[in-house]
Amino acid sequence: MTVPRKSLLVCLPALLLWGGQQTLIRTNVQVVEVSIVATGAKEPLDAHDFRLWDEGKEQTVLSLQKVDSRAASGAAELPSNTFSNRIGKAGQAQVLSMILLDAANTKYHYQAVGRHAVETFLEQLEGGERVALYAFGSELRTLHDFSADRQSLLKKLREYRGEQTEYDEVLPEWRVNPSIIPPARTRWVRLNHNRVVNTLAALESLANHVKGIPGRKNLIWVTEGFQLPLAGERFPEEVKRAMAALNDASVSLYPVDQRGLLFGKPNPINDPMGVMQDFADATGGKAYYNRNDLDRGVRLALEDSREVYWLTYSPSNMSPNGAYHRIRVETTRSGVQIRHRLGYYAPANEEETPASGEDRMSSVMASPVDSAGIGIRAAIEPAADRIALRVQVDPADLNLAQNAGEWTGALHLEAMQTGAAGDRLGRVSQAAELNLEQATYDRALLQGLRFEIKFVRALAAVAVRIGVVDEKGGHVGSLLIPLPPR
Repeated sequence: MTVPRKSLLVCLPALLLWGGQQTLIRTNVQVVEVSIVATGAKEPLDAHDFRLWDEGKEQTVLSLQKVDSRAASGAAELPSNTFSNRIGKAGQAQVLSMILLDAANTKYHYQAVGRHAVETFLEQLEGGERVALYAFGSELRTLHDFSADRQSLLKKLREYRGEQTEYDEVLPEWRVNPSIIPPARTRWVRLNHNRVVNTLAALESLANHVKGIPGRKNLIWVTEGFQLPLAGERFPEEVKRAMAALNDASVSLYPVDQRGLLFGKPNPINDPMGVMQDFADATGGKAYYNRNDLDRGVRLALEDSREVYWLTYSPSNMSPNGAYHRIRVETTRSGVQIRHRLGYYAPANEEETPASGEDRMSSVMASPVDSAGIGIRAAIEPAADRIALRVQVDPADLNLAQNAGEWTGALHLEAMQTGAAGDRLGRVSQAAELNLEQATYDRALLQGLRFEIKFVRALAAVAVRIGVVDEKGGHVGSLLIPLPPR
């Protein structure tokens, strides 16, 4: 069924406390964030210990903060029946770790080795370290969202038994054999194409899942390896989009090879770990391969950035043209070694952005994981036959413009009921124009905009997905809310 649009009640400029410290509504000032792994420092580093260049031009460091992977003390728990696509304190930088079990690029018989290594790692997880578990095979799945609960993480991991995908027949034969004749050759090409495109899309989805959460996000990628046919020449746009998403969300890749002890050094031409090494270097991570102690490799990946420095600067040479900017960071502190991502993609000119608000909403609502580009918090009132949601949207993530004493913008909000198989059972949709007077704007810096959604619950509905699109900017957000049993 389709719920009438009039059942969506938008309450503006009604405000509810968002919590946390004051944050700034986005303006035209572009701030780039860089996480830096530093080793060998006997004393903590400060901003004066770093020099940074963007496309060869030295920049001024705006801020520097040291953060670690342990949960911040005093982080508020969400009230009962309340959900959010953000974790931790609002606006506070942190270090988070995601573990991706890759079945799409791993033969089935190798997957048990990877699961055992992750299990051993989780059994040794230190208190306060927050980890999320994902699996990627025929689709991307969330096994467990971010948590420091070791037993809960282990339970979800042990319930996952791996997956034998259709891609098995093209692994590890990364290049098509010329002796293969149609239609087998056509099938090989199709499977390999889908494997590459879907893998890059999964990386992009995971990046969007943590976009907007300040700090460093480590993606520990447990896989047999990932190769781009013909050294990536056929997939330039897909690679660019995935790498742009990873860098924009400050995600560092840590590929961990499940194949054990190998011989020789990998390279992008004839070994999948060569591509993985390139991905790791570009995002400021490290690749772990050619070793039999796989669980140690997973542990080293997490320990590598347990403590990082979070640096911000505003580029003096930024143009909204989507171009790649190379960055270089050096430290003046003797004996200290540092590692960071190699660059980022500048934002594209909004007028040249091909994706419409409707297309972005369709994409975010179809994503298998939440997107945190716009902060969403929602409380649900349990009921057997109706759904009542109180939704808060974080205005700090919206692109608001000052015009004649008012702050203006626009957003599109959608709520969709889903069944156990992900089927769509009804939705409501509403566009909201924002015209905030200065007093309302000032309060919105500390508080969130409130929306109310009420509709009849579909008989087979088990969850509701909320999506928010900033019509004046490129950010999107989504949140999946499980419905209570009838």
